[in-house]
Amino acid sequence: MENNYESIRYILTRNSEYMDVRFYRESDFKSICNIEYKAFGDGAYSNYMLKMMLKNTAGFTMVAEENSILYGYATMNQMDSTSVDLESIGVIPDHHRRGIGSMLLDSMEAEARKRGYKTIILEVREKNTGAINFYRRHGYKASEFLSSYYSMSVNGSKNAYRMNKFI
Repeated sequence: MENNYESIRYILTRNSEYMDVRFYRESDFKSICNIEYKAFGDGAYSNYMLKMMLKNTAGFTMVAEENSILYGYATMNQMDSTSVDLESIGVIPDHHRRGIGSMLLDSMEAEARKRGYKTIILEVREKNTGAINFYRRHGYKASEFLSSYYSMSVNGSKNAYRMNKFI
């Protein structure tokens, strides 16, 4: 499905600033790599893995942009005809608590619904309580504990929770 690249403008509540959420363009790749490393450090996807995810034609990616600067991104890939996997959502840490993650997640959910998906699935590190609470606030529920899910240990754990939401 071709993306129209139109953006959705949000007003961030803290300072009445504007932030646009739009579909990914190839020219965004370096910025997304930068966001990924700042957001996830040692647990970040490699540039190669990011490139493969972003090129997946069965998925879609959106970015949060303000004055031509990217502050966050989210990417989903199709699992089957009714489900998508939220592969990654990242926001530059200095810009957390501005509503950027929520804007991205809301936009991704709306696009998934528009494409006919019924369920969003994601995996989150068991010790990433900030992310777990974020997803819970957005209606996601833990459905499974995944022992040694990740190949690399972060904060002493390779474990994850699988969470899902029916949309």
